Amino acid sequence: MTEIESKIAQRQKEQRAEDTAGRQAAGTPLPGATANAFAPRLNIEVGEYSVRPFCDADFETLQFLENPLCKMLASAFDGQKSEEDGEKIIRKVSHGQHAWDICYVLTTPADEVDSILRAGGTEAVKIAAKKKFGNRLSSGAIIALVMAAVDQMNKSWETMLGYGAPAENKKEAASSSSPP
Repeated sequence: MTEIESKIAQRQKEQRAEDTAGRQAAGTPLPGATANAFAPRLNIEVGEYSVRPFCDADFETLQFLENPLCKMLASAFDGQKSEEDGEKIIRKVSHGQHAWDICYVLTTPADEVDSILRAGGTEAVKIAAKKKFGNRLSSGAIIALVMAAVDQMNKSWETMLGYGAPAENKKEAASSSSPP
């Protein structure tokens, strides 16, 4: 082997080592808004119910059911301000049909909810939700389930949050949209 061939072989060996190190580094998530983007999401247990992770089809189903929480989120996705503030909407969806719908959608497999929606329309889903939750649970249990459902929704959209370190002031956090 000539001197040039030996230098080429040495450089190729170094490049393979760098490539291996780069692949390993790229496979390790960094801290930040997208650190857990593909982490498995687990169910949240609330009493005898299991609130499953929120999926994209749930958003569509809740839109069909004209759920106020979903309307607020759709406005946010479109870059518009919701007609009602978030606190008022949370109060509105913490009891009654809107709450039962959220509970039903997130404690029932998405394929099953979709089948009921296709077979009987929104009215069939509303009837099933009332039967499973409205006729059986107390307001406190419904609120606990809704809060777990909202938590699952938030977890599903975590990667869409702005970048930046947690701020002391909520207004400052909301305006942080670029990396630190």
